[in-house]
Amino acid sequence: MDDPQYLGNGSRWPEIRAEAIRIVERNPTEIALAWGTGSGKTALGADLFCYYAHRILPGIASGSFFRKYTLRGDKPVFFFCLATRTQQARDNFFAEVCGRLQRSAWFEEHFPPDRDIRRRIIFTRDKERLPLIIEPQGSSERGPLAYDCYCCAIDEAGWFVESEGKVGDLAENLYHRIRSRMISRFLGDGILMNLSAPRYMDDFVQRRVREIEESGDERLYASRKAIWETHPQLMAQLEAGEWFEAPHPETGRLTRIPVSLQAAFQSNPDMSWRDFGALPVSTLMAFDPKAVDFLRNCATLPGPSDEPDQSAVHYVHADIGLSQDACAVVMVHVCGFTADDEPVVAVDRAEVVPRRPDTGEVELEDVKRLVLGWRDEGYRIAQASFDWFQSADLRQRLERMGVRTKRVSVDASTEAYDRLKVLLHESRFAYFRGTSATERFEREYRSLELVRGVKVDHPPGGSKDVADAIAGAASEAVKALGASNGHIGFEVL
Repeated sequence: MDDPQYLGNGSRWPEIRAEAIRIVERNPTEIALAWGTGSGKTALGADLFCYYAHRILPGIASGSFFRKYTLRGDKPVFFFCLATRTQQARDNFFAEVCGRLQRSAWFEEHFPPDRDIRRRIIFTRDKERLPLIIEPQGSSERGPLAYDCYCCAIDEAGWFVESEGKVGDLAENLYHRIRSRMISRFLGDGILMNLSAPRYMDDFVQRRVREIEESGDERLYASRKAIWETHPQLMAQLEAGEWFEAPHPETGRLTRIPVSLQAAFQSNPDMSWRDFGALPVSTLMAFDPKAVDFLRNCATLPGPSDEPDQSAVHYVHADIGLSQDACAVVMVHVCGFTADDEPVVAVDRAEVVPRRPDTGEVELEDVKRLVLGWRDEGYRIAQASFDWFQSADLRQRLERMGVRTKRVSVDASTEAYDRLKVLLHESRFAYFRGTSATERFEREYRSLELVRGVKVDHPPGGSKDVADAIAGAASEAVKALGASNGHIGFEVL
């Protein structure tokens, strides 16, 4: 890092240099850094990328690297830098790696990158390409998994949000699958980095840092750092006595914070502790941190219902989105009881109503037609409920067609989601996989966040349309059962 022949350029923060030395001396196979925004974790990761490339390039060129792992050497070895989008990976982490390589006399002399390095880096020797490639990619689970990945950085892993609400769980899926690939190819060698500012208390990187800290495994490395523990100017402010004090959210002890951050802490202390102090706070947390396990246990139905059970009554709930959000409609019924007489709820149908191609909007007539179509198939619909948004006209139309309706909002409180969570955790909920709607439900439910303990919401850029519809339908089915004193065969209009 200091030698100008390698990575020395005189601009590296002292604490980043010290942290890199600690990591290299440990020689871990995994690194998890939960650092504040702007604290230099991407710069550190780029330093390590270059270091590990420097370490294995001679063996790549001679072939000894492949012989060590009994590989044929006919496939390239990859260093992947992953972000939520490929362009983000290219503009941030990958750009830092490119800058270091372009300034390194050693790489330019011995293994110069081939031609244009804006999209990927392919090292060469004597103008011949070598099978070692550094490449940026987005957060697709399919992207890096078919390749021999020796080094991978998942940048901002706690913030993996995509258009349909993928967050946290996506980073965890990537982590496990890449880790398995590394083990099968490189016998436990290689390096996997999870770098992220915190999102909420149980996001993937926060859990992984905690697990590493508790494991005591010397081949794993984790650290937490606030921005004032790495940024030279902020560290200088503390040393000069230019600080204010704020109570630490976990310990309550007064903590010295650089005065230049005081306005931000006064304006929004929770987000400032999260963004700058690398401390996730309880205002934002995963609604169901173990959602993946419980969803897996409840995905027991072979598919959507294709024949009505004449002894059952069904409940429909629709989350209506006309142009921006999706419009999801779900039908459920109470399919039985446990030994303790607790109801078991099954999903019959789950649909996302498409937007009309001519208007780009969902037509309420399509929603009405879907509900009435289910009734015409023989399903005894006890109630069709709708959220508050523009539901009055639709309810009036259905009432005229003999369907009892109700206005229900799952956003007014956490009640509906709390019921769904209990059903999932007690294995009293059954649904099917393999449709676009239920796959969307799984993604949405895993990413739900509990905001200040009073609201269940999706992450920025995400959605919860199908999850809202399922929570509303399941909750109404259970509530109606209680209102009827346990009898499910009450009157249907």
